[in-house]
This record gives sequence, C-alpha cells and structure tokens, in this order.
Amino acid sequence: MEPLDLFQRAAGSERLYWRAAAGGLEIAAVGLDPLPVPVEASVADAWRGLMRQAQVDPLGPGPLCFAGAAFDAECSPGNGWERWPRRAVILPSLLAIRQGAETFLQLQLLCDPGDRSSSAALNLLHRLGEPGPLAGGRALDTSLAPRSIDEPSPQSWCELVREALQEIDSGAIDKLVLARRQRLDADRPFDLQAALQRLVLRYDECTVFAIDRGDSCFLGATPELLVSLRDRTVETAAVAGSAARHVDPARDQALGAALLSDPKERREHALVVRALEVGLRPLCAELRVGGEPSLLRLPNVQHMHTAIGGALRDGATALDVAQRLHPTPAVGGFPRDRALPLLRRAERFDRGWFGGPLGWMDAQGDGEFVVAIRSALVQGAGAQLYAGCGIVAGSDPEREYQESHLKMQPMRWALGCP
Repeated sequence: MEPLDLFQRAAGSERLYWRAAAGGLEIAAVGLDPLPVPVEASVADAWRGLMRQAQVDPLGPGPLCFAGAAFDAECSPGNGWERWPRRAVILPSLLAIRQGAETFLQLQLLCDPGDRSSSAALNLLHRLGEPGPLAGGRALDTSLAPRSIDEPSPQSWCELVREALQEIDSGAIDKLVLARRQRLDADRPFDLQAALQRLVLRYDECTVFAIDRGDSCFLGATPELLVSLRDRTVETAAVAGSAARHVDPARDQALGAALLSDPKERREHALVVRALEVGLRPLCAELRVGGEPSLLRLPNVQHMHTAIGGALRDGATALDVAQRLHPTPAVGGFPRDRALPLLRRAERFDRGWFGGPLGWMDAQGDGEFVVAIRSALVQGAGAQLYAGCGIVAGSDPEREYQESHLKMQPMRWALGCP
C-alpha cells in the first residue's frame, strides 16, 4: 500500500498526507491523536520523554510525530478555522512511509503496560488493507465553474497596500506581507483526492500536503522550506521575490533575469535572508549563507532563492528551530514584532494555518518543516484560497494584486477551476 492509497482508503477519517520536494520522504497517516504534553513541559521535551520509554522496531523508519500551527497563534479562530487548533502536535496511529524504493506500514500505539488497545489499531489496518477502488489518474474536471469572491475586494486590498507603503515610508517597518483570500463556491463538492494527485504530479519541486479535520481539508503545494534537520545538519532557504513564467523559453529566461536584477525584489529577498541568518546563527556552530540568489522555477511562477545551512549545536530539535524562525519575513514582515500587530489590524480575517509552520519530527529530533503557503481550506463545495505579497518600498499595488492571482493559480487548477 503506497501512501496515496492509504490516504484515499482512509476517507472519512482524520488523515494527513505529506510528500517532500524532489521525490523525498512520502507519508500518509491515519488516527491523528494529540501528543500528551504536560503543562510544565515543552513539546520537544514531551516528545523526548515519550521516546525514552518507547519500544521501537529497529528495522523501520522509527516513530514520527507531526506538528502544525496557525500563522498567528494569538489570533482568534474564524472564517472556517474554528475547529482547527492554534497549535497541534499529533501522534498518528497508522502510517505508510515511503523512503526511496521502500514503503513501510507502521503502527504507533500510545498505551500503558498490559494495555490491549493495540487491537483497535490492528482492526484499522485490516480494514484499510481490504481491496478497494483506487483513484488512478483522474482527468481534470473543469466543469465546476465555481463563483469566485475576492475578500477583500481588489480596490480595498490595493488600498491596504498603499497604507502599508505609508508605514514603510515613515520608517515604522521595512516589509509587510499582506495576505488576501478568494472564496470559491461550487455546485458540488470538490474532488480532494483528484486535487491532491494533480499537485503531486505537477509540483515535484514543492512539498505537497493535505490534512483532514472534521468536514474540512487543508491542502497545498508549498515551495518554501522552513527547516530541514538531519544528523545535526540544518538547512533552510529564503524564497522571496516573484515573477511569472512564459511558455517561450527566451521570454521565460528574460523574466527570470529581470527578477534577479530588480532592486525592489532584491531588497525584499535580502530581508528574508537576513532574518533567517539572525535566527539560525545562535543555534549553529557554523552557518553558510549562499551568495547571489538563484531562480526557483515552478510551473507558473519563479522565485529568487538563497540556500542557508550549517551545523546545529547539540540539543535543538527540528521543532525548536521551526518555532524560532516562524514567522519569517517571507510571510509576515520585518521587523517581526512590528509586522504582526499591523497585520492583525489590516487584514481583518483569520489566516488559519495558511503561512504557518507544518511538518514532522522523528525520535532523534530530526525532521522537516515547511511554510504552508500555496494552499486552500476546502469544505465540501466551498474553498478558501490564500496568497500573500511582500510589500516593500517601491511596491506597486496593482502589480502586487496581479502577483497574488498568480500565486493562487496552482490551487485553482488543482481544484478544477479555470
């Protein structure tokens, strides 16, 4: 059973899916039980304590927990996010884990000595292993033609950009990332399995994810790595500054070259590099920051990209690093302590988990977290799509609005919308 098979067969249950960029680790999980965290302990400490008592099969990938959070954990939930916790750490009961050419089915049971609760998980495994129809490669259904509603309106959002530029011109802030959302209302439920398969097939350079909770699903294909930690080697990347793609190779190359030489885009990118470097340096024995930015080319958009990596000091986990770096200037602003209050006043809606940290961690504290952008919250025949634009000195409101449409295209396409 491959991870996508498990995700499909678990329809109706709380489930999640994760496929790392460039053919990396692929995971599907069912039975999303919260990790018990004592009030006086951090999540990382609670996880370490649990692993010290765990009985682990040495042949498999080892225990994994997942964690995710809202972009702004202090913001009151709303706009469809009411049933989503501000922070969640999850210990799945059943996982399908693909590493290279091998796939493991893994049970993770939280139980006391003598507890016979494993029978429930084994029954779940048996039920999911029964023959059933698989999704296959479904054709893109563009007959939905849902009604699109921009919130706020284009005029109102451009006015917010102008107000942000006034704050920047006054010296109050260097960068502010304003998000906007688009509601889609269709005449029948969106096909989530087909949407997920489309993202997996087309966006190999991105981490593809999906999380079901109750009657809603949060899914997306994000190009933005927050942190990867393996054997004390930490990696992250600055992804900021955007331009469209073009089918003509010469024009596509020209668009990329113009992006790399644009002073406004370079300033925006440099702020993200600087913040990641400042956040990581105290945790690292050594830190390497890439020189000139390169281009990260996705099917419909290209970004400036700078790799950052180093050797992490002992003690910190992937979750510790993710908590320290979030929110980066790529999704919030700079300086962070000034950006968040401005966003709460300006946006007037709850971003939910859009732009928040999302990822997994193993028994050693290694793991990978991404920034959950290029994403949508889907509830039956309704969906909310999100996009953010970095506003710096020299930003043009109309151009930023068009860029936000470009960033929403992957999810519109995946959901079958023209």
